[in-house]
Amino acid sequence: METIHRPLPPIPIGDLDDDDERPCGEVPIQHIRAATTASGRVWVLDSESHLVSFDAALEHRKAHLTKKVVDLVRRADDGSLWAVVNEENRWRVLRYDAKGWQHLADFPERFWTQDSIGEREGRPVLATRDGETYWFDAAGLVHFWKYPLEGHYRWVREAGGKTHLASTNDGSMYIARDAGEFGGRLEWIRVGTAGRPTFQKQVFDGSMTDVIVDPLDRSCVIASNGLLHANSGDGFIARVCPNNSAVVLEEKGMADLNDRRSHVKIDTLPFSKLVTSGNTVYAFGLDQIYAITGHAKRRIPPPVFTEHCGQSVARVEGLMLLRLPRLLKEYPYDAIGHAIFAMPAP
Repeated sequence: METIHRPLPPIPIGDLDDDDERPCGEVPIQHIRAATTASGRVWVLDSESHLVSFDAALEHRKAHLTKKVVDLVRRADDGSLWAVVNEENRWRVLRYDAKGWQHLADFPERFWTQDSIGEREGRPVLATRDGETYWFDAAGLVHFWKYPLEGHYRWVREAGGKTHLASTNDGSMYIARDAGEFGGRLEWIRVGTAGRPTFQKQVFDGSMTDVIVDPLDRSCVIASNGLLHANSGDGFIARVCPNNSAVVLEEKGMADLNDRRSHVKIDTLPFSKLVTSGNTVYAFGLDQIYAITGHAKRRIPPPVFTEHCGQSVARVEGLMLLRLPRLLKEYPYDAIGHAIFAMPAP
């Protein structure tokens, strides 16, 4: 169901202060929550909500929004950076480009934390872990959609899960929800028009780990599925269009991943993230990366990482990969899908 609300009354955004850029030499960022490239820079959000950027050569470093608590960052479709800060009981969306920071929109803060910022018709969309989706239209009105949560584990699923969002050129929104062993789903919201009601549907069930727009057909999306639990795993890649959906990659057979703690047996390769470069979608499996261009699929060689500005970085086929430091041991160091952030190269 869709409801429409008046915009929140305006209040000042306050200081949007950045530090001066300086040569690298500070302690490397260990606990990374998010990373992306935008406005010709590499942006990193750490576990304490500090936002830092590096120049394209990763030789200089700069701290941003030093008086704010930053929750989310995203590369916008025009190449600028969007950031979400939580203050004044609002989720406040900021944009960074060559002119600096601008305030885009305010959304009402809810009890549940937002987990994904997306873009629809050039304006921000926020998706929460409670099945809520917000969009700020050109007239300043806030559109709100709610997808009912079901199942005995709905609180655990949504509180502990992750959410990703993509919007196609027909205005539809697809929300991928991943709660690990507790489930997940891929939701489709076809936004209503004057002659058509809003339509909401679950397209896939299970741990849907990411979703992006298909670069060759922007009315469709590519979605990834992946579950690694109790020393076993499975997953697939699907293409979803308004009139059909199909699995386009499912790597069957047994694959092994060893670390100090366990020996993992894989039935079908779990996929954890997707990123686009040109017309190609790159799908990141547990220890493999696949390139998908239309119906053609190929496996690419493992990336080679080098140290820049204290961070472990690789470049491959138009992508930049930022790896979690060796000191961070939540995941096996050779688990590509879990241990790195991937983005278009700056």
